[in-house]
Amino acid sequence: MHVDFADASLRRLIAEPGFCPPGWQAAESRHARLVTQCAQAAADPGDLHAMRMLRIQPSSDPPTSSLARLSTRRCLFLVYSGTDGTVAVTISVAPASALTEESEESR
Repeated sequence: MHVDFADASLRRLIAEPGFCPPGWQAAESRHARLVTQCAQAAADPGDLHAMRMLRIQPSSDPPTSSLARLSTRRCLFLVYSGTDGTVAVTISVAPASALTEESEESR
C-alpha cells in the first residue's frame, strides 16, 4: 500500500529515527512506526487488519477507515482509498476518545 501522512510531525516521526513528537511517549512512537511499516508492506487493508499485534479496529465513519490505539491518549486514524487494485492509506493522529466512542457504538 502507498502510505501518506496528514500531519507533518507524523511524517517526520516516520522519516527520522530519533525524532519523537512533543508530548509523545517512546512506546507511542515505536507503535506508530510499526503500524506505518506494516501498512507499507500490506497489499490491502485486510492484510493490515490480520496483524493482530497492531490493534487495528474498523471504523464506521467513514466505513473505509480504521483506528489503531497507540496509548490511552492517542491513536492513529487510517483512511483507505484507491481504485484499480492500487490502495493508499492516509494516516493521521486522533485522540484516543475517537477509539473509545467507536468501540462503544459497536456494542
